[in-house]
Amino acid sequence: MRWLKDKSSNTWIYIAVMVYLILAFGWWAYLLIESSNREFSQQVMQLASELSLGPNETSLLEGQEYQDFYSAYKRKITMVITEGFVFVLTLSFGLYLLVRSYRSEIAYRTQQKNFLLSITHELKSPLASTRLALETIQKRKLEEEQQAELLKSALHENQRLSTLVNDILLSTRMEEAYEPVLERTNIENIFERLVTAMKYKYPNIRWNIQSEFNEKHVIVDQSGLTSIMVNLMENAAKYSNKKGDVRIIYKEYNNNLVIKIADFGIGIPDEEKKMIFEKFYRVGNEEVRKSKGTGLGLYLVKKLIDNYGGKIAVHDNRPKGTIFDITLPINLPET
Repeated sequence: MRWLKDKSSNTWIYIAVMVYLILAFGWWAYLLIESSNREFSQQVMQLASELSLGPNETSLLEGQEYQDFYSAYKRKITMVITEGFVFVLTLSFGLYLLVRSYRSEIAYRTQQKNFLLSITHELKSPLASTRLALETIQKRKLEEEQQAELLKSALHENQRLSTLVNDILLSTRMEEAYEPVLERTNIENIFERLVTAMKYKYPNIRWNIQSEFNEKHVIVDQSGLTSIMVNLMENAAKYSNKKGDVRIIYKEYNNNLVIKIADFGIGIPDEEKKMIFEKFYRVGNEEVRKSKGTGLGLYLVKKLIDNYGGKIAVHDNRPKGTIFDITLPINLPET
């Protein structure tokens, strides 16, 4: 984080220097114009004296010598104004780029801070839950049913931790290159396993899934599809009401897997819809946030879909909530 602070300090120095240059050039242009005005006035007065005429007499103003002086004066003023305008415009554009860069750095630093705060919580929470469950089994004499429930909880927290670590590793791979691994997959089994896992993790959410898929098997990147669905389903659950509904429809259309995930939660403001797929992006302050997350989920979803050659769109649900529409190219196995 130190390099960000150093870079931020340098940015402010650059901004201060550019503002100083603009002010200095403005003062220089003012003095140059004043000097040109005095020089022109002196030339006119000298010419009038030589011709024994007043400085405002028509015969003087219409004379060729006066016109030559005036043309030279206008060219000099035009040159100063034009060069000054170009100089100030160039510096102003540079200043704009610096300010925008600085704001981007601040936003990125805030997102990184939020990520570190959230990832610390997300890592500690399953570890603490697993440890508590195992210590309870170790220290107390429990019935087999109670032990089984605690072990089930510990395994669930372990899976949650594994998913988090996989997301972090996957986000790192996305920065370099990710190649989908296509394999023959039972599409129904994928969605059934996902819904079963989500029902256990979010028991208060009513999960409604509808299949309009004619084929049972497809050739698809199973790992990538699972990551996409887990992140979108968890996102829908987190931002729904405590006893909300999440609806999932999937179907095959023109050799594409088309998925619609709809929730009836708080929704996403229009101005934030384009930002939700940015890395580490989360709305608000992580220190007071109630919902869990790292800011990697939707970023991974967008990257996976882009690498897969698919599309994702987000829009409002009615009367409230959010809908994600996903289109992924698939191949049907030869029969």
